[in-house]
Amino acid sequence: MKIEIKHFKNLTNLKYSISDNKINFLFGMSGAGKSSILEALAGDSPADCKTFGSSESVIVEIEVDGKKILPTDTHIFDIDKMNFILESPDVEDFKEIVVSDPKEHKRIHDALEKKLKKVNDAIKDEINNYEDYGSLLDGLKARKLTKDGKLSNSSPFAKTIAKLKAAKDKRIFKNIASIDAKTFEWMLKGIGFIKNESCPFCDKKMSKKKIKQLNKMADFDSKAIGNIKEQISNHTVIFGTISSYEYNEMKKIEKQIIKYAKSIGMFDDILKQIRNMFELDFDYLKFVSIALDSNFKKIFPKTYKAYTSLCSDMPSLQDAIRNTQQETDNFLKGKKKIINDILEELNIPYVFDVQYHRTGPNEYSLTHKKDPSKSDDKNHMSSGEKAIVSLIMFLVSSKSTNYRIYIIDDPVSSFDNYRRKIIYDYILRFLKGKTTLILSHDTVFSKFAIEDSKRKTIGDISYLSNNGENAAIVNSIKNVPIVSFQKSVVLQFDSATNQYQAALLARYLFEEEYGKNNIKYSYLSKIIHGYSYTDIDSWLLRKGVAEDTLVKAINNDLREKGVKKNLLSCLNPNYNKNIDISKYSIFEKCIICRELVKKGLFSVSASISNELNNSVHLNDNFTICLNVFEFPVISRTLFDVINALPPVVSFV
Repeated sequence: MKIEIKHFKNLTNLKYSISDNKINFLFGMSGAGKSSILEALAGDSPADCKTFGSSESVIVEIEVDGKKILPTDTHIFDIDKMNFILESPDVEDFKEIVVSDPKEHKRIHDALEKKLKKVNDAIKDEINNYEDYGSLLDGLKARKLTKDGKLSNSSPFAKTIAKLKAAKDKRIFKNIASIDAKTFEWMLKGIGFIKNESCPFCDKKMSKKKIKQLNKMADFDSKAIGNIKEQISNHTVIFGTISSYEYNEMKKIEKQIIKYAKSIGMFDDILKQIRNMFELDFDYLKFVSIALDSNFKKIFPKTYKAYTSLCSDMPSLQDAIRNTQQETDNFLKGKKKIINDILEELNIPYVFDVQYHRTGPNEYSLTHKKDPSKSDDKNHMSSGEKAIVSLIMFLVSSKSTNYRIYIIDDPVSSFDNYRRKIIYDYILRFLKGKTTLILSHDTVFSKFAIEDSKRKTIGDISYLSNNGENAAIVNSIKNVPIVSFQKSVVLQFDSATNQYQAALLARYLFEEEYGKNNIKYSYLSKIIHGYSYTDIDSWLLRKGVAEDTLVKAINNDLREKGVKKNLLSCLNPNYNKNIDISKYSIFEKCIICRELVKKGLFSVSASISNELNNSVHLNDNFTICLNVFEFPVISRTLFDVINALPPVVSFV
C-alpha cells in the first residue's frame, strides 16, 4: 500500500509504503507529522489544512495495486473515536462487537425504519383530515363507541335518534331543524304556559294537533339539536345535503358517524403504535397489527396502504430479528467474555454488559465491580480506563470488519509498560491479516515490534523524521538491533570526533557505576560542563591526582566495556573552545545545548529548557529500546532549536 501526502499541515512531502495485510508501525518524535498522517488519511483535508505558507493544493492518496483507497475504506482509532465510542450507545463499532451479523442487523433495522417512515409520512399527509373528522366527532360527542360498535346511549345524537323513533312523527325533526336555535328555545319555554288551547304569546286559538306536536318537540334538547344541525351542515362532504331530518335519514347519518368514529379510533391506535415503534425500548417482536376495514381504506387511503404494507412485511422481519437475536445471543456470550477477560487482565474494575432495544442490542454498560446497584458507571471511569476500554472495543469490533486499512494513533501513550505489552499483544491478535498502521512516539512500544519483526503478521517498522521544509524521511528500523543504553553508548564511540564528545560519552556510560562522588565521574562532569582547563587543573591538584593517571584509569574502564576507538586523552588547554559539533547526534547536541543555556551562552524558552533537562537525563526512557543517538525522542520544537545551533561552539 502506497501513501502520498503533500502540503498537508506539517507534511510538505511524504511518500510512504506499508505492507498489505500486515501490522505496520511508524514511530517518530512529537511534531514529526504522525497525527497529520492520520488526519489526512481520515479525509480531513480542507483548504485551511494546507502547509503554512504553501500555495500548492493538498494531495492525499492511498493506493493498492494502482487502485485508490477512499477515506470511507479506513477505520481509525484516535482520541475523537475514543470519546465517540464511550458517549454514543448506537455506534457501529459497538454493533460490530455484539452482533453476529452486523450487515444483516443493519438490513433489518433499515427495512423497518423505511417502513415506519412511510407510515409516518402517510399519517402526516392525512393528519389534517384526521383532525377535522375528530373535531366533528368531538362536537357530536360521538368519538367513543360502545364495545359492540354503537354510539353510547349518553351521546346527544343517540338520544335524539331514540326520541325521533319514540315520537313516531317523520316530520318532527324536520320541523325542529327548520327553526333556528333561539326561536326553538323560545318556543320550548312558551309551551309550558299554554292554557285553554291558546298561544301564551298572542292568545290565538291553537289546534290540539299543533299543541300535541309542540309537546313532542318539547321532549328534544334545543342545544343538542342546534349542535347536530351545525355539524351536519359543516360536513356536507361526509353527509351530503340533508333534505329532511326524518328518522330514516338521521339513521343513515348515524351510520356515517359510527363509520368515521371507528376509523378515527383505528387511526388513533396506529398513531400511538408508530410513535412507540420509534422509541428505543420498543420490542418489535411484540408488534401486533391493528385490524383495518374497508371504511378506513376509503377515509385514510395513504395510511391504509403504508400500514398494511408494514403489517405484511412484519412477520418475515420478526423472524429475521428472532434469528439474529438467537445468533447474537450465542455470539455475544463469547464477545462479552473476551472483553471482560481483557478488562480483568488489565486490572480495570468494570464489567461489560449489553442491553437490548428495538431490533437488537443497541446499548452497553460498564458497571463497577463494587457497585451493588449494577448501574452504568462509565462516567466514573478515569481517562486512562476510558482509553483502554474504548481501544478494546475498537480492536474487538475490527476483527469482524473488512476495511482496507486500520489506523491507530498512539494506542499506549498513557499506559504503563505492563499494559503496553498486553495492548500490543491484543493489537496483533485482533488485527492479524489486516492492513494496519500503528502511529506512536513510544519507544517501549517500538521495542515490542522490533523484537517480533520476524513474525509473519508484522509488516514495516519505520521511524519518521521531518524538518518541515523538505520531504519527510521514513527510515526502516525493522532490523535495528535492540541494545541497552550502555551498548548504544559504546557503539557511538566509533564516531566520536573530539575530546569533548569522548568525555560526554564516557560520563553517560559510567553514570550509574561511578556515582556522583567518584573522582572519575567528577572529572568527566567538569569537562561536559565546560570548565576551563585552569579550573580543572587546579581541582586535580587539590585532589592530589595526576590527570594522566586518571585518564588512564578511565580508559581501562572503557576498554572493559568494549570501547576500542577514540579513547580519552589528557585535556588540551583549549578543549572547551571551538568545539566542532557538526557530526554530533541530535541527542549529543541536546547535551551541548543544555550546557550553553546554563552558562547563558544560548537562549531558549522555559518550556524548551525543561524539555532539555528531561531529555538529557532520559527521564522518559527508563527502558531504552531504540538507540537514542540515532532515534531521538524529543519534540519538533526542540528539534528545530537543536538544528539552529552553530556547527562550532565554545564554553567561554
